[in-house]
Amino acid sequence: MDIFPQLEEILGKNVISKETGLTQDSREFAIVVYEENSKYHIFVVVEGGIEKTTEFSNEEDALETALLAFHTFKTKSFARPLEKPLKSALQPRQTSFKKRAEKPKIGKKIKNQTKTTDSSSSNDHIFQLTTTLTGIVESMQESNENNSKRLERVIDRLQDNQVKLQNTLVSEQQKTREFMREISTQNADLHMRTAQMLTDMNLKTLENATAQQNRFLEYQQNTLAIQNEKDERIENMRLAREQQQAQERREHEERMERIRSKSHRSGGGLFGTIGGWVDSLFS
Repeated sequence: MDIFPQLEEILGKNVISKETGLTQDSREFAIVVYEENSKYHIFVVVEGGIEKTTEFSNEEDALETALLAFHTFKTKSFARPLEKPLKSALQPRQTSFKKRAEKPKIGKKIKNQTKTTDSSSSNDHIFQLTTTLTGIVESMQESNENNSKRLERVIDRLQDNQVKLQNTLVSEQQKTREFMREISTQNADLHMRTAQMLTDMNLKTLENATAQQNRFLEYQQNTLAIQNEKDERIENMRLAREQQQAQERREHEERMERIRSKSHRSGGGLFGTIGGWVDSLFS
């Protein structure tokens, strides 16, 4: 840009950001952020010889200020104020020699007045630019202060929430430990009661099995006793019957013997034949 001779020198530095645009009155402007000597600078130049450099300690503030300045200058007007009308233009034309002789002096005075007006206008533009940048910087500083206060409040709330969360975690951990302790106690008690119940059930089952076995043995003993008694009665009856039969045979034999004896003594005959026949029946 030939209209910004110093801009070429600035662009030779460590440039971080560069923006160009037009003001409200169609003046070209450029905003450059560059680093030099570990400091960050904003160089602003507006068509018409208006230049301003502002220094910042960190890159973030410099970039934010440059962005805000860019949007501000796009809506800014640097139009020169209307120059006051020259007295010579308002006065009627004089044709006298004296007035014609004074014309060179008046022209020289007007020329000097124009230079003074241009210089004053340039100074006004620089003052206006300085005021704008100062306002932007103050706005950024105020915004940074507000952000810092907001950040401090956020940090305080986060710390308070962290403390509350830690207290809640401690409380929950304590509740969890108490719950686990209670569960462990209940489990131990349940285990003991279950073991005791199983022991009682086993003992009861063993007692029932023993009683049932005893009843079965008693039944077998009673059955055996009854069978033995029955067998004994049958045996006694058999022995008695055999004894009775033997007794009857002996008695019969004795009777027969007596009959045979009588028949021999009487000489036989019919009784001997009958006796032999009877003996053949019992032999």
